[in-house]
Amino acid sequence: MAFDNFWIDKAKDINRARELIRIYYNRVFFANYYFTTYNEGWRTDRGMIFIIYGLPYKVFKSDNKEIWAYTV
Repeated sequence: MAFDNFWIDKAKDINRARELIRIYYNRVFFANYYFTTYNEGWRTDRGMIFIIYGLPYKVFKSDNKEIWAYTV
């Protein structure tokens, strides 16, 4: 019940809360799919960023780093 109340409070509407919950669980699913190594994907730094901000606009990769770009 506390979980439902949290989302309803944030969304201010039951239908919007359902949509936010769907988005959240989809992001957790894909974080686990793409970023799982020795930890579950949602427990990794990249997984957490993906869950919070979603799919990056662009990804820049070099030999020793990866930069995710988001538009504002």
